[in-house]
Amino acid sequence: MCLSLEKSDSIDVCATELIRGIQSGSFLIEGPDKEKILKKVLETVKGLFCSVVQESTGYCQSCSDCQMLAKGSHPDLYWIRAGAGSSVIKIEDIRLLKERVSVKPFQAKSKIFIIEKAERLNVSAANALLKTLEEPPQGVVLILVTASASQLLPTVVSRCARIRFSQDAGGSDADFEERDSLVEVFFDKNDPGAQRKLYEELGSIERKQVVDVLTELVCVFRDMLMIKLEAEAVNFMSRQPPQTLRGFSQNFSIADIEMLIDEVLRAKYYVNGNANTKLSMDLLIKTINKSSS
Repeated sequence: MCLSLEKSDSIDVCATELIRGIQSGSFLIEGPDKEKILKKVLETVKGLFCSVVQESTGYCQSCSDCQMLAKGSHPDLYWIRAGAGSSVIKIEDIRLLKERVSVKPFQAKSKIFIIEKAERLNVSAANALLKTLEEPPQGVVLILVTASASQLLPTVVSRCARIRFSQDAGGSDADFEERDSLVEVFFDKNDPGAQRKLYEELGSIERKQVVDVLTELVCVFRDMLMIKLEAEAVNFMSRQPPQTLRGFSQNFSIADIEMLIDEVLRAKYYVNGNANTKLSMDLLIKTINKSSS
């Protein structure tokens, strides 16, 4: 079941149709299939810009706004990408964005900025963007697109409403449910049988699947850290229910969680580097168990 974008205690949205709810503000759209995400984003832009909205599609395809969007020449749609010959989005790119944000729309009712491959924001650029993400002017929509929110600074993620393309762009809901159930077992040290099964399963599935599990585990620990720090208006990065995250966090100190984030990232690095998956997972499970109260 899909969650409302207005629900501040959760950020996981599994139905791409909810992207049509975007009106203004900052959004982080995550998923491995960039082309499908951008197609859906452009459909949303058409719905926001179209002056003759159709109930069936959300846009008419024939008004001047729709025609300019089709040609890629609409003056109120901006793309922010890494420049030619560069692997990062630089602070100069964000400074230009901020200048454009302050200007009223030329033709449409709103201005839309799409930051493609947002994980390429360097630290200076990301920090320069924070204020704008947190308080965008009325009628300004900022859309960050990324394959993995874990590659962005937590301060960037926390300032965006997050939409995760799971069913449409990254496998079935069943795939995600299976991964989430594996993540939960990491925290169940009172059931040695379940953890032994976890160890065996992680040693038998593809490396990419193990990396996906570890990526979600990093998000879980990050959310637990936000809970322990009593951060206000937390946008959770993981798919685990808020009540589950709060339960997990009770068994770890802030220092332990910070250490475990590093340990999971280290395990992920080793698995990506063709290390022995079973050994890496065995060490990680034991470290998590030792750290929990």
